[in-house]
Amino acid sequence: MKYKVRDIVKIKAWDDMVDEFGIDDDSDINISPVICFAKDMEQYLQEKVPSRIVTIKEAGRFKNKYDFYIIEGTDQWHWDDSMIEELVEDSDASKFFKATKLSFIDMDK
Repeated sequence: MKYKVRDIVKIKAWDDMVDEFGIDDDSDINISPVICFAKDMEQYLQEKVPSRIVTIKEAGRFKNKYDFYIIEGTDQWHWDDSMIEELVEDSDASKFFKATKLSFIDMDK
């Protein structure tokens, strides 16, 4: 897992991910066998977070193989390292941010 809970990261642009991974028949970008960047995720970012800079709220692993993150403001999608352009601020430097319910999720249990 490349990033930590409370890290502030920038999500890649839609077009950059399309160039990197391609787009499927449902207009989603398949990142891995279990994670895709859906058009709804892009719409959420455009409407709520135009800067594309988000805070990682939770981190987890699915099938002991696929790391994922949940960002603040939404619980319905999983994000992964391939969707993140860069680290904006390390969580060690972000201790002044309000703590919320943060946890590691093991989807295999």
